[in-house]
Amino acid sequence: MKIIISLLPVLIFLLLLIYFDSFKLIKKQIIIACLLWGMLSAGFAYFANTYLLQKAYSLNIPFLSDMIAPVIEETLKMLFLIFLIKKNKIGFMIDGAIYGFAIGAGFSIIENIFYLSSLTSNNIL
Repeated sequence: MKIIISLLPVLIFLLLLIYFDSFKLIKKQIIIACLLWGMLSAGFAYFANTYLLQKAYSLNIPFLSDMIAPVIEETLKMLFLIFLIKKNKIGFMIDGAIYGFAIGAGFSIIENIFYLSSLTSNNIL
């Protein structure tokens, strides 16, 4: 049930974005690759954040924790979008926005599963 709650909102919104795309230039293979990259980047971010936050605390610089994680996460998500731009896979800005949302959706799915799995109660509400 927790996994469905994690998947449903972002996937529904992604499908709506694809449906309302007036040019219909979005390729399913790229959307799937974006979702997968988002999921992978969540894993990379977890390990990078954990390592760097431990270093920040060992150096007694706790305020860095508020700045390290977002920079790492957004940079990782952005890398695949830059790759798509370099390979001329994005025709219009709306294509880039949809692909970017797909990357964020993949990241969000893993992040939501992680947060929901760490809850101690079976009742998420």
